[in-house]
Amino acid sequence: MIAQESASFRAKLASGAAGDDDDAVLATSLVAHVSRDFQDNFVRSPIVFHMWPYSNCPPIYFKRQPFYDLQATLLPATPLKSETHQERCYRCLEFQFLPVHARQIFTLLSRDTWTHSELAVQVHLRLCSNNGRDELEDSYPANLKVTVNDRACLLPAPVSVQAPGGTTVRACLPVDILRFCFLCPGVRNKISLSWQHENDREYFVGVFLVRRQSVATILRELQLKRIAPGMTQTKQLINAKERASGGDDIEVTSVHASLTCPLSKKRMSYPCRALRCKHIQCFDALSYLLSNEMRPTWMCPVCGERAAFSSLVIDRLFMWILVNAPADCDTVVIYNDGSWAPSASTRRSKVLGFRHKGGGFDPGRGCRVSMEAKRWRPRALCDVRPR
Repeated sequence: MIAQESASFRAKLASGAAGDDDDAVLATSLVAHVSRDFQDNFVRSPIVFHMWPYSNCPPIYFKRQPFYDLQATLLPATPLKSETHQERCYRCLEFQFLPVHARQIFTLLSRDTWTHSELAVQVHLRLCSNNGRDELEDSYPANLKVTVNDRACLLPAPVSVQAPGGTTVRACLPVDILRFCFLCPGVRNKISLSWQHENDREYFVGVFLVRRQSVATILRELQLKRIAPGMTQTKQLINAKERASGGDDIEVTSVHASLTCPLSKKRMSYPCRALRCKHIQCFDALSYLLSNEMRPTWMCPVCGERAAFSSLVIDRLFMWILVNAPADCDTVVIYNDGSWAPSASTRRSKVLGFRHKGGGFDPGRGCRVSMEAKRWRPRALCDVRPR
């Protein structure tokens, strides 16, 4: 009975009945075709997962994809060595699903069939060029062609990214091959690759089961784990500007900053920047993530440098400013001691309610006010010290 169901299931996928252009039809076909009894039977069957071990090769790690959570490695990073010695190279690889992988895929497909246009679970084929870095970015060999189970895969269009120095590079994306796979454990999936030979590059290929994450989930991770240490970093950035402006000859004691995100052109809610950025100006994390979800360039909108998700931090001082600044205040001056005040243009706009007449602590705003400069200084950040 299991063999008959497995053969019928493979025939349905191979014939293209699952639908190449409609993810929802694909998910419905997969879920409806495999009965609950059949899933229970093959989940219990002992299957040995076939791997491709290369003990003499150093470990290769693909760069993390922020919008995808790794669930399982179906085929570890494998050297893409040609099986022929011709100008056109060819390589065939195989992988198969464990019972736990198949059960997870069917569960996620059944949940996602009627609620999302894009499936929550995907099988990513990733290729990279070994350039000696710890984490390698996706990169395709020249004239790459991929077939899975004798069905041609259309490669996603590369994304143009402005690299430092003004040069433009084309970033490659993973290939989702779920629609071409045989999901039954014990059934091997065959990947055939062909590419143009390159003498100076060594490529690796891997297959991974991933689950798509929403922007809200990623933003929550950023808020919980990556908070900049208050005034400490602000002082360092202002002092760095002072050194860059001429050292002892020119004293830089303040920096102007906008509360408007350069991407959305709206007031920021989650101010962030990359750790490598040398500027105090922030951008809105939500707008940045939404922008990179559609077009994953990961470039800082302020300075144009690389700003990967792993390097983003929420600026604690900017958060205090956004909470306490009036709604019609869009520009502030940040001083090297961590205090801040509306810019001259904002004060000329008659933002009189922002100024506190008395000195000391304003319980309504939770800030300490300097009477001389009329600056606001977040009390919770006054005593921040680097650990």
